[in-house]
Amino acid sequence: MFTNEFIDTLADKISERINKNFIDSRAVKDKPIPGNGERFGKLRKRIHANGMTHEYLAEKLRISTATLSRRMTDKSPWLLSEIYVLIELLQIPNDRMHEYFPKNGK
Repeated sequence: MFTNEFIDTLADKISERINKNFIDSRAVKDKPIPGNGERFGKLRKRIHANGMTHEYLAEKLRISTATLSRRMTDKSPWLLSEIYVLIELLQIPNDRMHEYFPKNGK
């Protein structure tokens, strides 16, 4: 049989490992992750400045709000036709399109 001292020591070690893994996983989650919406920050600001809602944009783009959310968080790629609708709605000059839809997130 195991002694109480051994069981307590084992329980402490398990607890320490669980806490360490929890803290490590939180540290990773807190770091900026590609695809979390930072890529389209300038686009978000322009949408907000124009007082447009996601519902309105989704309707104009003929997509669902869930699809728009995936596009804005870079979880799903924009279609070129959607980009052209947005630059027209937001009055973004064609030669500045790359600032709002950066290639490879840059």
